[in-house]
Amino acid sequence: MKLVREATAGASDAGDIIVTVLPGSEPGVTVELKGKSVVLKQFGTQMKAVIKKTAEDLGVESALIKAQDNAALDFTIRARTRCAIERAAG
Repeated sequence: MKLVREATAGASDAGDIIVTVLPGSEPGVTVELKGKSVVLKQFGTQMKAVIKKTAEDLGVESALIKAQDNAALDFTIRARTRCAIERAAG
């Protein structure tokens, strides 16, 4: 899947995540994750893996994905990532 523009999905509410997807300048999916350091220390690796796998499952070949976490669960992370990618693809 080719991304043609920047797109965002999600909200800053507790239990949610804001995911912004940008077309990548290099092959591969890069994930930048921000949020409370306590949460990121414990779950950051898993959250990045969920975002990256969701993008790869959708066939994204090149993207920069930025996420601002507010204690979202995996199913929310997948849904927001998928929505942002579909918006970015046009």
